[in-house]
Amino acid sequence: EAGFKSSLLDRRLRVNATVFHYDYKDLQVAQLIGTSNILANTTAKVDGVELEVLARPVQGWIIGGDAAFINPRYGSFPNAVANLDVTGVTDLSGRILAKAAKRTAHLFTSYELPLGGEKSITFRTDWNYSSRVNLREEFANLDSFVFSDPLVSREALRDAIIQNAYWLGDASVSFALNKKFKITGFVRNLTDKHYRTTAFLNKDGALAALMGLSYAPPRTYGASLDFAF
Repeated sequence: EAGFKSSLLDRRLRVNATVFHYDYKDLQVAQLIGTSNILANTTAKVDGVELEVLARPVQGWIIGGDAAFINPRYGSFPNAVANLDVTGVTDLSGRILAKAAKRTAHLFTSYELPLGGEKSITFRTDWNYSSRVNLREEFANLDSFVFSDPLVSREALRDAIIQNAYWLGDASVSFALNKKFKITGFVRNLTDKHYRTTAFLNKDGALAALMGLSYAPPRTYGASLDFAF
């Protein structure tokens, strides 16, 4: 890993950048086959670059963001078990890692308004982006599979296993009574985005192919109290 950090314009602008290469040995990949949980050891490589920018245009106002571009892929993984109603194994060598987004970004802005003394109110919003991800390793070779069960739909599996790119937004307002006490009201997932976090696929003996999906929380409202000792 290598990079640089900089502070410009009398510390009102910060720019950081990093490039990296990760080489994993004996990476454990968990696969649910029928009713059995199987761990497979493989290798993986991740190349990427990250960029971070933070600006303070005026007193109390902060604008920032960061972005990452990565190439996550399995190394040698010729004997991955396929849990999609196919016989034998599938070769995932060089295929993209499951749940790994090639592009991610985070943008935010906040403004702190002094109210006199130690009191202040801060407005903030954050937005996060994720490019498309596949939720299961098997998707990498899905087009090459021949299904023995006519009830198994390649199109339905593809729709379930892939989570398309999406943005998520949060917003909050914080009131600080002093340096120790703060109350915050927040809204998470502002646009009420429905997106999947996991996919469960099961084909066991005479059972029909089962598909289960887990979704992230919908739009959520809340409040928090912070007290520093």
